[in-house]
Amino acid sequence: MRFLSRFLAVLAALGTCSLASAADPARAIPYSGRLEIDGNAPSAAFGMRFALYDAASGGNKLFEETQTVAVTSGAFSVVLGARPGTPLPDPVFTAGSLFVEVTVDATTLTPRQQVYAAPQAVRGRTADTFTVTGRLGVGTSSPAETLHVVGNQRNEGKLLVSGNVGIGTTTPAQALHVVGRVRSEGSLELINPLKPAGTASNWTFHNFEDGAFGGPSLQLWNYDVNGCSSGGMCQRRLVLTDDGRLGVGLYPDGGAKLQTSGGIYVEEAGNEGPNLSLRNSSKTGPTEVKTWTLYHMKGYGTPGIQFWGYKNNGDMLTPLIVADDGRVVVYNLVQTSSRDHKENIRDLSAEDAFSLLSELRPVRFRFKPSHGGGSHLGFIAEETPDDLQSSDGKGILPTEMISVLAKIGQAQQAELKRLRQENQDLKAALGAIEERLSAVEGKPAIHR
Repeated sequence: MRFLSRFLAVLAALGTCSLASAADPARAIPYSGRLEIDGNAPSAAFGMRFALYDAASGGNKLFEETQTVAVTSGAFSVVLGARPGTPLPDPVFTAGSLFVEVTVDATTLTPRQQVYAAPQAVRGRTADTFTVTGRLGVGTSSPAETLHVVGNQRNEGKLLVSGNVGIGTTTPAQALHVVGRVRSEGSLELINPLKPAGTASNWTFHNFEDGAFGGPSLQLWNYDVNGCSSGGMCQRRLVLTDDGRLGVGLYPDGGAKLQTSGGIYVEEAGNEGPNLSLRNSSKTGPTEVKTWTLYHMKGYGTPGIQFWGYKNNGDMLTPLIVADDGRVVVYNLVQTSSRDHKENIRDLSAEDAFSLLSELRPVRFRFKPSHGGGSHLGFIAEETPDDLQSSDGKGILPTEMISVLAKIGQAQQAELKRLRQENQDLKAALGAIEERLSAVEGKPAIHR
């Protein structure tokens, strides 16, 4: 009878064997092979002796045991060192190389088959560290790297790596270098342990569902070393909702795409400076203004804030300028004055208008440098009648002032008309008197 053993890939790794009779499954080696007799694949029980050596030929025998092995269509599997009383000794796990020799019914099969470095890994169950000489293959009998894993991996403890780790690259340039997409099903923390207490040593991205932190969103929070405990830093800084709204320092409520709990600072050098544009794409008519842009100008006319409108036909307009010297330039100013917005309407009397005018005190003055400076004519708001003051008492209401002047002008026009009529009446009476005097004196009348 001629035996031929076609050995399959040997796999020995933590947790791959679990025998109830094994005293310590971690110190066992699963082993599989295929047996042929004169070209046939038998199905029967055979007595087999398994011996482990530290060399392909000769060398030291490290372990030996005999088992009755069930062979099915030539295939068999055993676990070496799993039976009580026959554990694998330490030299099996410390040997630089390991080879298995199989004897079937007193016939020793050759050559010995190498068991790759994986058995040494079982020392991880009983020792703090282990050393692998050569390459370690998990799920493969021909490891191409120092550690070569085929299949899924699971780690329920800490994984400590000294040096750079590359995922998708064989030349990692950083402690963790990923080429390709990264997926995280939890929070992502960025920690700088060198930052002192009271500063944001931890920045964390959270992918929240509905709950106490708003709605479904990606949120960026920062923490100091005390976290959310009493007195610690625990602040939400940025929120991006699932429907595309962005909140800075808050969760964005309502329909606005951008909301902030503080100011917005924009800086850009140049004649046009920074700008903010508002565009309504539904405005398609040639004379409609689709885009309004606010510029902080240095050049192009008056330095200051300029509000520009851009029509679809290419025309531009600049209806509002706030100059750097504090002047406000408005082209075509229209103040809302519709009856639809008013109630309790009554005429302003001439007496009230003259009374208000008499209380005005025109003055010359200079604005303080913080308010633009320069010499001006005007009024002191606090000294003007209440009817002409703004609600805070710091300004003059132009429309109210115009109303007073208009009423006074109307009253003066009426008085002027009356005086003209009276003058005409006096002229007519004087002419009549002169006619009579001329008739008495016999002299011609002088017509005035």
